[in-house]
Amino acid sequence: MRVFHTYWTMIRKTRMDRLFLSFLVFFCVDCIFIYLCDPGIKTFGDALWIGFNVATTIGLGDMTLTSPLARILVSLIGLYGIVIAAVIPGLIASHYLDATRKERDETLKAHARQLFEQGGLSERQKRTAKRLFSKGWNPMKRASLFALIVKRTKTIRFLLALAAVFVFCSLVLWQIDPVFGSWSNALWYCFMVVTTTGFGDFAPTTLMARLVSVFLGVYGVIAMGFLCGVGASWLFERVQTLQGRSSTLMIHQLEHLGELDDDQLEALRDYANEHADRLSMPLAQSLIMLKKQSDSSDTASASAHT
Repeated sequence: MRVFHTYWTMIRKTRMDRLFLSFLVFFCVDCIFIYLCDPGIKTFGDALWIGFNVATTIGLGDMTLTSPLARILVSLIGLYGIVIAAVIPGLIASHYLDATRKERDETLKAHARQLFEQGGLSERQKRTAKRLFSKGWNPMKRASLFALIVKRTKTIRFLLALAAVFVFCSLVLWQIDPVFGSWSNALWYCFMVVTTTGFGDFAPTTLMARLVSVFLGVYGVIAMGFLCGVGASWLFERVQTLQGRSSTLMIHQLEHLGELDDDQLEALRDYANEHADRLSMPLAQSLIMLKKQSDSSDTASASAHT
């Protein structure tokens, strides 16, 4: 429930609820006209079903349209559905990128307090920083960063929930619709719905089976959006790491100030100036002291040369 509340809050903030509501109204009105103008559509439920297949790009092929006007109307549903299907992954990816930035800032503040108030980072934090931000880029570093992203986004829980929903829906479809014949056929059909493949070798024939398919299709679109968000968060962190702008890297450098050369100190000060509004007070004070110390050493060196 907390996850759905988070997503709903995010949707309200971005005004995506209006887009989704407008799509729902357009979808229903369009399906009414498809039902009225195409003789091959016997019921309004059939019109909704073919609209769902087109909007989610599943395309099972169990129904076809013969009226030119109905084809135009269902094409509009398809175009609108592609927009919605693109917005959902982008919205979820944006949420996880924002969460990544927020957690990185909180981690920076916590490490800064520990570094400057409690006497330094723990050995585990030092090993993590050394493994993630040592020179070069290797598979172990990628695995460590990916593990952090998976833990942060609770991907394991989500994948387990997706697997449970997948198996449950396949069992329900197998029991309520005789067209599938076996559980393996129901599993194959659920795979087509979740991935929006839609080979068309199986299609539900009962109302309850169609409702289960709609639920699974919507869940599949959300699942793909979630995985896109996790992937985007990992790529974002990887880029930040490769560019040397990670907050954890900064903490690692602060832990070894005496080992940094002048260029590294200058880069550290530039990073601090760039993110001054988000740095905690102990860290900011320490950076000021670092700058004064570096300036004093530069002044002393200049006086010695003169």
